[in-house]
Amino acid sequence: MKMRMLVILAVLIAFASIGSASPKEDVQKVVDSFYAQYYKEYLLPPVKGDADKAMIRWINANSYLSDAFKKVVQKKIVDARKADAELGLDFDPIVAGQDYPKKGYHAKEIQIAGDKANVVMAGIGDPDFKIPVDLVRIDNQWKINGIGDINRSRK
Repeated sequence: MKMRMLVILAVLIAFASIGSASPKEDVQKVVDSFYAQYYKEYLLPPVKGDADKAMIRWINANSYLSDAFKKVVQKKIVDARKADAELGLDFDPIVAGQDYPKKGYHAKEIQIAGDKANVVMAGIGDPDFKIPVDLVRIDNQWKINGIGDINRSRK
């Protein structure tokens, strides 16, 4: 009877491990999906109304971002507008600049250490565009916690 239980348990563990992705695959899925979503929902369609409010709304609604990152970006946008009412934040915090590759970004380099990951995003068809992205594992899910110079850990 014990042997039978062990065999059943081994089979269940084997099936469970077949369907699970590696941590690198999980991280890649998060960053690639996030950037594809950003291009589709925010960057390429024209922004209607107040661009700062639209950016803050989009960021706050996004499930790929950590709460810490959302707070830092919102503060940067608000503070930049207070400092210069006409210009505001002079770069896009998600593409970490003013210019971006027209086809989007994909994960090029991924490094994982425990519950933290660092990814270099490269432009699709234009590898000169690169963005460093930090992720943290929160409640068993990878969340983007830093992009470019915003809320990134320094090494």
